[in-house]
Amino acid sequence: MEHLTPPDFGNQSALKYIPRSKRADILETLKVALACLLLDTRVRFVTMETYYGHLPAKAMRKYAAICEVIAKCGYSQIDTFRDPETGIDYWFFGRQH
Repeated sequence: MEHLTPPDFGNQSALKYIPRSKRADILETLKVALACLLLDTRVRFVTMETYYGHLPAKAMRKYAAICEVIAKCGYSQIDTFRDPETGIDYWFFGRQH
């Protein structure tokens, strides 16, 4: 019998399964896939949030790169905030006409 576990987005899993030398390639692939998805579906709004709260600046860089992709696909950032209790960061984008 197989046992499924919930997703683990922790840094330790990344260290265990994703070689440091491949992380930039994976982020680039994610950005290309996101752009394809946004340009194909042309949804009106996009939301994004961090899985963990209180992330350090180094961890937030990938989110900045993702925000750039979303903007290049014709979306404006409507709101962004960090929840004061959880430290989780949120972004809300809307498609420009």
